[in-house]
Amino acid sequence: MNDKHELVDKLDKLIFYYIFMNPRISKRELARRISIDISTLLYRINKLKHYIEGYYVYVNPTILGYKRAILIHNKENIKNESIRFTCIEGFSISEIYGNEVEKEIEMIDPIFYEKIPEEKYSLSFLDYEIIKLLNDNPLIDESEIAYKLNRKIRTIKRHLNFLLSHGIVRVIPKIDITKLDFLLYSFLSSIKPSKTIFNYPSLSIGFANNLEDIVKLTRFGKISIKSKYEVNNWLSQDQNFQAKLYLK
Repeated sequence: MNDKHELVDKLDKLIFYYIFMNPRISKRELARRISIDISTLLYRINKLKHYIEGYYVYVNPTILGYKRAILIHNKENIKNESIRFTCIEGFSISEIYGNEVEKEIEMIDPIFYEKIPEEKYSLSFLDYEIIKLLNDNPLIDESEIAYKLNRKIRTIKRHLNFLLSHGIVRVIPKIDITKLDFLLYSFLSSIKPSKTIFNYPSLSIGFANNLEDIVKLTRFGKISIKSKYEVNNWLSQDQNFQAKLYLK
């Protein structure tokens, strides 16, 4: 293990977990959750920031009425893929979306698939505007959103909290996880482990400090270790979303 790896201890990994869950969390709130003082947290974050290459924005396709499915497969390129986790075992896990996901599933011929129960959200024009700004700038400040949209900040906070808390929008750090000695893994089981990053009906993407932390889960389901992950910025090219921004 090289020196960079040795610098990342258990507390650092806990910080990374919360960054995975919500990179927009305030430093004060993060310090409170992990029970350390703010100066220690700032020191730790400064030490870890070189691991973060940027940020993805995941937008739940159901906001436009699209259906979703989660697949385990061996395909390199998939149409309408919103997120992909590459596994060290040689296959990938992808979330796909569209009006006819059944046809996509048939074409892909996956090892495993599961349709994701439909979710219906009644979003306002303001919600779509906020999603657009987050998609362009994942860490945009609430006050800047309020200024750009000419709204009160408390209104922006309320709408933003709704979008984030319901998983309609997720900001996800871009991290080369091969540089770190913690793991992202998938767990094919109805059981939901702690420190889960993404949840699907029968599959979870979880976060572990090391391999030993997840070995005990093998008795309850199938485990796969992730080597990388990618989020597709599909929203920028989606004509249905662009239309929402002009139908006030």
